[in-house]
Amino acid sequence: MGRSTTEEIWEYCQDAREWIIPYKLINAGLFIVGCILIVVVIGMFIHAKLCGTMKSRNKLYLPGLFLFFSCVSYMCCMATTRLTLCNYDIEHVYRVAANFATQSYVLNYFVLIALLFGRLVTIFEDSAMKMTRRGIFSFWAFYILTICSGAFGAWLYGSTNSVPPRITRIVVMFSLLLMLLLIAVLVYAFCYKLLVVYRQNALENNQTNARLRKAITKTSVLAMISLSLSTFSFTAIIVQTFVKSVHLNFFFAVTGCIDSASNGVCVFLTYSHFD
Repeated sequence: MGRSTTEEIWEYCQDAREWIIPYKLINAGLFIVGCILIVVVIGMFIHAKLCGTMKSRNKLYLPGLFLFFSCVSYMCCMATTRLTLCNYDIEHVYRVAANFATQSYVLNYFVLIALLFGRLVTIFEDSAMKMTRRGIFSFWAFYILTICSGAFGAWLYGSTNSVPPRITRIVVMFSLLLMLLLIAVLVYAFCYKLLVVYRQNALENNQTNARLRKAITKTSVLAMISLSLSTFSFTAIIVQTFVKSVHLNFFFAVTGCIDSASNGVCVFLTYSHFD
């Protein structure tokens, strides 16, 4: 049997004795700033909807709003875990917040992937380059498989000491690898559609192609930024699974904050109101 989660946290706190206070404050401060940023985004997003200035058909309005609130939930929970880390008088608060933070992060990721794919389908749905039913079905089938794996990994990661840490690490790593593969599939879809649009525009330069080129270019750039940061964050999680380090834990928290904030901002900018 491996060591319990409590023992690992205790060892971390002993190793981080001289770093724990500044790292806790910096991490918590970053998450609070990120939370405020996404709250501002939510306000602008709702205002655009209420004022009728959002040009899109708004099929993805509610999913977008859900993503923003999941970002806020994750950042609030992470700020709480940073502030309560190594404070054994309120260790139960740390555990609850860490569990919710893990679930919110996984939820944030899956909503992000669904939104970006939804944007890709929506852009081309009224054109001759719309995605095939087989392609859409294949993506959603793989998406559901990844959801099941990620949910199980998140449950194990936030569970009690009854699960051996070694098994938890293996399942979490497998889930993260599936998530990275899903990101790769989505990146390929964006790159492929972007290439098709530019080839079509070279052959037939008209107003419709110009509109598609503008929409897919902006969405692809924002998607690449968001997905690249997500990939970097997932890689940091995988490394942290095998390498225990005070500084790596701090770095992981920073990348998680940047990843979540960038997800919210990039998705916010993909809506056609901001063309």
